[in-house]
Amino acid sequence: MNNIELGLYIDKNTYQFLGYDGVKWSEIASQDWLTAQTLPEGVKFTLALDDLPIEEPLLFDSSVFTNEDDDFLSFDSDEQDSDSEKEKQLIPQVYILSGGDITPFSLTFQFSDQASLNTDLTTLAYRVTGIYSIPLTIEGPVLDD
Repeated sequence: MNNIELGLYIDKNTYQFLGYDGVKWSEIASQDWLTAQTLPEGVKFTLALDDLPIEEPLLFDSSVFTNEDDDFLSFDSDEQDSDSEKEKQLIPQVYILSGGDITPFSLTFQFSDQASLNTDLTTLAYRVTGIYSIPLTIEGPVLDD
């Protein structure tokens, strides 16, 4: 609605929404629900993009987009800042575009082995799925195969 490109960044036990300012992806601090959120203890999630499981938290190495020949443009003191900024750069796995298009994804929430008192709970899951555009579908509880 505000013509803002959003992205969903997922790490081991956290997720957060990022905004694209035309140059880079950055955190959106103005809204609490958009900042980094940690899953409750005993809950885990698994991301699949277009039915393909993701092994690494990033889709690609963001260093591909930095030009190391541009080092002559920076001073030595700024060089340390730019190196730490490159390390902090977050690239979302799921893109939520202002036109309503989204990356096809499936995000499955489950109890971890340690959290379930009953071994049958580890096979129960809730799944959020997006296929190219909104609306998202929420399924659950489902038995995970």
